[in-house]
Amino acid sequence: MDPRFEGDARVRYVYMSYCNDEGVSGSPPRGWLRWDRHTGEQLKWLAPPGCFCEEVVLIPKRRVDGAAEAAAEEDVADAWVAAMMFDSRRNASCLCILDAARIEAGPVAQLWLRHHVPHGLHGCWETGTQHGLD
Repeated sequence: MDPRFEGDARVRYVYMSYCNDEGVSGSPPRGWLRWDRHTGEQLKWLAPPGCFCEEVVLIPKRRVDGAAEAAAEEDVADAWVAAMMFDSRRNASCLCILDAARIEAGPVAQLWLRHHVPHGLHGCWETGTQHGLD
C-alpha cells in the first residue's frame, strides 16, 4: 500500500504479487494484483509465460503534506508500482513500472538489467564493504 498510509484503516488499495486465484494452489508469482478493500474488486496483470514477478514497491506520484490527507480515500490510486521481473527465457531481469490506477494494463516501462536477478532473491545490507563503488 502507499507508504504514506501504512496502518491507516482508510487505505483503499493493496498491491501485491499474484500467483493464482483464491482456492487454487500454485506458485511462482506470475503477475501483479490490485485489491480494492472497499469493493473487493481485483485487477491483475499476468506476465508472459516463463516470467516471475517479484514483490512490489509503491511510489507516490505526488507529494502529500500531512498524515491525514484525503489521498487514502481517493477512488484513483495516485502512485507508481515498481517491481522486478525475471524472464527465464531471456535469462534477464528488469524493473517494471506500472501505473497503480491501471495495473491491469501492464508495465508502462521496463528497465532491463545487464545481469539477471534470480527469482525470489531478497536484498540484504552489508556494512563496511565498498565493492568498487565511489
